[in-house]
Amino acid sequence: MFKLRNSEEKRKTSLTACSKSNNAGNGETTPTTPTTAPSSSTSTEGETETTKTAAADRPTLADYGSGTIKIWVADKVVDFTQARCDEFFKANPDMAGYTVEIQATGEGDAAGNMVTDVQAGADIFGFAQDQLARLVAAGALMPLTGYYENFVSTSNDAGAVGASKVGNTVYAFPITSDNGYFLYYDKSVVTDPTNLDAIVADCEKAGKNIYMEINSGWYQTAFFFATGCKLEYTTDESGAFVGSDITYASKEGVAAFKALINLAKSPSFQNGSSIDKTTNLAAIVDGANRFQQMLHITLPGLVPTIMVLFILRMGNILNVGYEKILLLYNSATYSTADVISTYTYRLSFGGSGNPMYSKSTAIGLFNTIINVFFLMLTNMISKKATDAGLF
Repeated sequence: MFKLRNSEEKRKTSLTACSKSNNAGNGETTPTTPTTAPSSSTSTEGETETTKTAAADRPTLADYGSGTIKIWVADKVVDFTQARCDEFFKANPDMAGYTVEIQATGEGDAAGNMVTDVQAGADIFGFAQDQLARLVAAGALMPLTGYYENFVSTSNDAGAVGASKVGNTVYAFPITSDNGYFLYYDKSVVTDPTNLDAIVADCEKAGKNIYMEINSGWYQTAFFFATGCKLEYTTDESGAFVGSDITYASKEGVAAFKALINLAKSPSFQNGSSIDKTTNLAAIVDGANRFQQMLHITLPGLVPTIMVLFILRMGNILNVGYEKILLLYNSATYSTADVISTYTYRLSFGGSGNPMYSKSTAIGLFNTIINVFFLMLTNMISKKATDAGLF
């Protein structure tokens, strides 16, 4: 849903960002219409009617003030949103006094951030409808009135309008009408995608799998609503819950539970919603066995981690655990047991009475340079081969 922040200081900014004016007297908002420029003097003798008409019809740009509009959107659409804002300001020069500040804050975090600090929050942001009541209760949203309220009510279906309200007050512009469900299926296996029992039977017959998370309240509702159950909550004008209408404990609810149980009992059913499992299950549907899953799915998914660890190890390729060597060897084995670390140690602290700090420092510097070289080389090769690296 598309929200406008509740702040008297921001009221004009939020509304004018939607190309509407704000009548300060009662908070009513109406569309802005161009006004004609009044004539400052009477027409001269040589002025034609056409010139007078053109002058009278020339619109005067409205003064919408100035300010900064903060917008929260998902990280992947920051550039897209900026481009749309640039287009808006180009098409509406009377809004030139405003600038936009677009921040990457998705709808999953927007509501929590707004409730935490309303004044530091965004002027425009989106989030799921189930967060509406608590945002209203926190005073984080501005009611829509006048033109905007009418726009929401007449431009959306009843479900979307109801989702934008708390009590009888509209607080948001709906973006989508419904949080729908999608079924992706292999048409060579599933013959009737409109019937769940038929889908399960087709999957069992073909030895394939059906994937759905049935232990989540988001997806369980599909079963209960399909049998006619209700799950409705009532809030007052402040956003507080004051009532509910839930009919899960009914014969319709029992029918939904039985459908869930039957689905869970199917050997083809796989429960879950994490992306890694859906990938594996997609491979099973395509006929991949365990070894093929490991080779083509699991290992490619681990490549970035493997390469980062490999690069870090290459940065220490000349370093060994010298402590054990230092403790166990003696002068009789120096010529065969020495490594760079122990040799450097002996040069500085070997007890010869003539420590060679400059030579040991030079050896240590050389060792570091070689390690950095291997780290950079491995990182470059990894970036070209797998697109994974430290930098």
